[in-house]
This record gives sequence, structure tokens and C-alpha cells, in this order.
Amino acid sequence: MMNELMYLVVFTKIIKIIVTLRDLAMFKEIIRHITAVLAGISMFCSCDSPLESKFRELDEVIGNREVYRSRFEEGADSLRAELANACTDSARWERAHRLYSAYRLYQIDSAILYFECMTECCPGDFALRNMLCEADVSISLRDYSNAGRILASLDTLSMTPDELARYYNTLMLLYANEAVDEFLPAETRAEMVKLRYDTRKKYLACSMIDPFEKVRRRGIMLYEDGEYKAAESLLEELWAGTVNIHDKAAAAYSLACAYQSEQNTEMAAYWFAQSTIHDIQEPARSYLSLYELSKILFEEKDLARASYYSQCALDDALACSYNPRIFNSANSQLDIVKAVEYQKDRERKAYMIIIAVIMLLSSVIAVLMVRTYRQSRALRRTHRLLEEANRIKEGYVHRYIGLSADYLARIEDFRHDLRVAIKEGDTAAVNDLLRNPRYSEDEYKHFYGIFDETFLGLY
Repeated sequence: MMNELMYLVVFTKIIKIIVTLRDLAMFKEIIRHITAVLAGISMFCSCDSPLESKFRELDEVIGNREVYRSRFEEGADSLRAELANACTDSARWERAHRLYSAYRLYQIDSAILYFECMTECCPGDFALRNMLCEADVSISLRDYSNAGRILASLDTLSMTPDELARYYNTLMLLYANEAVDEFLPAETRAEMVKLRYDTRKKYLACSMIDPFEKVRRRGIMLYEDGEYKAAESLLEELWAGTVNIHDKAAAAYSLACAYQSEQNTEMAAYWFAQSTIHDIQEPARSYLSLYELSKILFEEKDLARASYYSQCALDDALACSYNPRIFNSANSQLDIVKAVEYQKDRERKAYMIIIAVIMLLSSVIAVLMVRTYRQSRALRRTHRLLEEANRIKEGYVHRYIGLSADYLARIEDFRHDLRVAIKEGDTAAVNDLLRNPRYSEDEYKHFYGIFDETFLGLY
């Protein structure tokens, strides 16, 4: 459910940051965003909703199934001892019926053995109840046609109020199983829903009804008529007010169905989980609640949990040999397995995309690193050239200044010689100095010599 959404948000956030990366200064921003997202995930995961708490309770109860089963077998052993000590057919039938009632939700093969024992010692006044049990066995074996024939053969006009209530209860059980049997055509299942609704009205009109069942069936009628709040209030009060664990499981299941009809999947899942907890603690293994819960989780895309619960429901249905539940759970498990495979295939594709993106980003980073290295080398080379140019410039300036200073000194010497000659009145010496070409030649040679030395020294 939410886990996949959170993973997608994280991945999208990281990719968005990477794509918008421009320089190393963004690194701190990346760390800040990732930290914020991870903190959000941590807060989300730490939220302990009532539904998550109920799932943990359910998981713990599932883990302790063997404890409840051992307790059940101990109780069944005492019932078997009572059956062995029964002296009359009526007593044997009653005690075999108690064992049958205990095992019909736990292990159908054992229930059939005790039903056969009931049939062998059935007194005449228990014949109708025995036939209703036979129809119940046929329903458990998914032999709906035989159950229908048995029920159709009974004369309702001659029944006592108590027998009539039992008859309608068995008839509703037949319709209820056919209504949820996914291997039957949709039209047939819809017809069974209508027949169950009509039969429930007849059942509620009976004078001899178990008080708990009367309230529960009234609650079912309310939510089927669209009065969801009234049904939920009535059924939750019924669940809280009973101590019988089987009745609690039935009330919780009906309450879950009321929320499901109202499209409140979270509360429906909560009460299906609660009903399963009671069923496992009873213990019963032909329950429908865990199967319905797995369907909700499957629709909510919580495939891992849906698969686990569906497998648990299928294991219990197989252990119980309750054929209608086996068909439903097996079909659901196949759908979940297909969905899990599809999800894994999508995850594999997503991983391939992520790997491709990472490889692409790695390639981009590698190219950027190579370009940065090359630019760094070019900058260092340019720096060296600039240093060399500066050195040349400085050398040239120094030479130029030296040459200029030397030239100024020679001019000053020449002027000194002229002043001395003029002072002495030696005009011939002055003329000789002015007309002496050797002096100019010496100056040019000196200049070119310094120029050559400077040029060769620099380059």
C-alpha cells in the first residue's frame, strides 16, 4: 500500500535533486532533502494505527495456532470419553452431536465420522435434526445440490418453531456459501444473495430464535437495507456484550461486512482481522474472515500481507477439508501470486531503469571529471606561460633600464670632454670630438652588443 508510495517519493525526490545539480555547492542541499525525506519515512513508519496494531495481534494469534488447537483436542478428548460412557441412544446422539458441532468448523472428516455415529443411534425424535446435519455436511463438502434436495424434502408445516428456526438457519448457510462461491456463475450468486435475504426475513419471523442470532441477523438486514450506521452500532454493541468466542467471531464478521457495504475498507479490514482472531482462538478453520481480509489487502496493493493471510486461510481450509473455502482461497492465492509476479517484474524493470540512470549519471560524472582534469592541466600550463612571460618582461625591462642608464652616462662623459676642450680653448679638439666617427661606431657596437646579449638571454 503506502510503502510503495513512500519508496516512489524518495526515488523521485533524489532524481529531481540530481537532475537539478549544477555545482558542488548543491551537495549540502541534497543531504538536507534526503534527511528530510528519511525523517518523514521514519515518522510515517512509527505511526501505530489501530489497524496496524490489529494486524500485529492477528499475526501473534496466527503464530500461536498450535496452542489453541492443543487446547481444543484436550476438550474433544473429554467429549469422546463422555460418548464412550453413554448408555442410551439419545445420550449417544447428543454427545456425538456435540463432537460433530465442535469438529464441523475444525475438521470435516472427523465431523463426518461423528455424524455417522449420530445416524447409527438416531432416535426418531432426532430424525429432523439429523437430516439438517446431513445437509450441513453436504454444504461443507460443496455438494450444494444434495443439500438442496435434503432441505427441499423436509415438511416445514409439521415443524416446531425450534425446528423451523434450525431449518431456516441451515437454508441460509446453503445460500450464503453459494453466494460467495467464486466458481459459480455471477447470476447464480446474485440469485443466492436474494434468496438468503428472503429466508432471513422468514427466520426472523420465527418465535424460537437464539437471542444473539436474532440481533445479529437484524443487524445484517439493516446494512443490506442501506442503514449502515444503525447496523454498525447494533453489531458493535452485540460484539462487546457477548462472551462466547464463536458468537464474537460471528458478530465481528457481520460488522466487517457492514463496513464493507459502506465502502469503509479500513474498518472492514479491522473487523475481519478481529473476527479471524476469534475464529483461530475458538479454534475454527473454515472461517471466511481471513479470506475476505486478504482480498481487501490485495485490492489495496499490500501484496505481501495479502499473500501471507491468503496462504494461512488456504492452509486452514485444507486442514479442515472445507471444500468451499478451499476453492475460494486457492483461487485468491492464484490471483495474488500472479499479482506478486507482475509486481516483481515491474520492480525488476524499475531496478533496470534505476541502474541505467545511475550508469548514465556515472558516465556524465566521469566525463565531467575528465574535462575538469584537462581544464586544470590547461590552466596550469597557461599559468606557467604567464609566469615565463612575466619573467621575460621583467628581464627586458631590467635590460632596457640598464641600457638607458649606460647611454645617459656615456652622453654625460661626452659632454664632459666637450666642456673641458671648450674651457681650454682648444677648438681643434672640439672639432675632432664632434667629427670623430669612431665614437658613434663604438656606441652602436656597444648598443648592438647589449641588445644581442639581452635577446639571447631571454629566448
